[in-house]
Amino acid sequence: MVGMAARMCFEMGLHREEAYDHRGNPITPASTFTIHRRWLWCVLAMDRVVSITLGRPFAIHLEDVDLALPTYEITQTTNTPEGHEIRPTNEQYRQAAFAHIIRYRILCGRIMSSLHRGRYTNNERSALAAQSQLSNDLEEWHAKTSTLNLESGASDGAKVSSFLTVEWYEMIYHNAMLMLYRPSPALPLNSSRATVAVPIIYDSAKRAIGFYAQLHELQRINYTWITLHSVFMAGLSFVYAAGQHFRTKKNQRRGQGSPVLSSDPSILEIVNICRSCSSVLVAVSERGNIARHCHRVFDRLSDAVLSDAVEYHTSPRVAGLPQPAPPLPPALCNSVAPNVAASNYTMDTLPSGGWSFQDPMLSSLLAVDDVFRDCFDDLQHFHESAFGEDPIGQLSQDWLGQIGGV
Repeated sequence: MVGMAARMCFEMGLHREEAYDHRGNPITPASTFTIHRRWLWCVLAMDRVVSITLGRPFAIHLEDVDLALPTYEITQTTNTPEGHEIRPTNEQYRQAAFAHIIRYRILCGRIMSSLHRGRYTNNERSALAAQSQLSNDLEEWHAKTSTLNLESGASDGAKVSSFLTVEWYEMIYHNAMLMLYRPSPALPLNSSRATVAVPIIYDSAKRAIGFYAQLHELQRINYTWITLHSVFMAGLSFVYAAGQHFRTKKNQRRGQGSPVLSSDPSILEIVNICRSCSSVLVAVSERGNIARHCHRVFDRLSDAVLSDAVEYHTSPRVAGLPQPAPPLPPALCNSVAPNVAASNYTMDTLPSGGWSFQDPMLSSLLAVDDVFRDCFDDLQHFHESAFGEDPIGQLSQDWLGQIGGV
């Protein structure tokens, strides 16, 4: 459908500025030209969403479009000579939100083109420069969300669109951070980059899951296969980053490497985040016949990484290793499933951290690595027509490479 819409836009000439020349079409109302412009940008945005999710080439390239990007500058509040205050209208805020979302989709497309396409694999310096520039652009985009007059999803009054809530913009910001820093063909995750990338992946995955859980509780997310993919990607990224950390802690016994997170993920934190992610996956998949098995795959992976965390935190203390992280901050705990009492784990009863180094045959692989190998085929075929080039497929391929293949 998106491909057909893109072809129609090209056939109508909507990608060319000259198609909107009122002098050449004097009988066409200006409002029609405005709608046509929005058609093109809506199709481009949907093309970016679908192509990124499925790992497909883009149908519309910006190089083929000579229209100016939609503006999202809000007119500042002014006063009339009589002293009356003139505020920006709701229509202006809606138009600004539309433009802001379009720019976000274009930015995500740039991230994919610069880092996640195979033709860039031999130019690491260029990829690092692109990553730095894209990071700056993303932070600039994120900072400008403050001008959109957004509301909290939990605010009282009439139900507002999710596209006008603070939580939704924070959620997609962290989704973009995951896309920007996860391993890619251009920038595979080596030990030097892991110390920078893994903490970002861990934090953004954790926060994205928290915002998905909030919006699900408020029934303000779209229960579609695209949402399912995004939630699963956030959950897989969280398990991946936690596993990276616990694996490096095991490797420390051989004098290899150093922890990639500044503090150890606590058992309560892992339980909270994984339970929230699983709940959203179940809710989304039950709304339609879309990858119903995905929550079972995630549950297996999350149970395994929890097992690794329990083993780490309950092993005898090892001098020189950092202490476990404190429980999840209250603000984030409120955004995820709070009922963790049944686990019987508290930070007051857990011994301080570190694996025992007494077993010379101890492997650096984790329980989650073994389960991941069992689930690898499912991850490679998350979608029926997947060929391992989608984000889930790429991340799982990198993970498999790090643990030495099947």
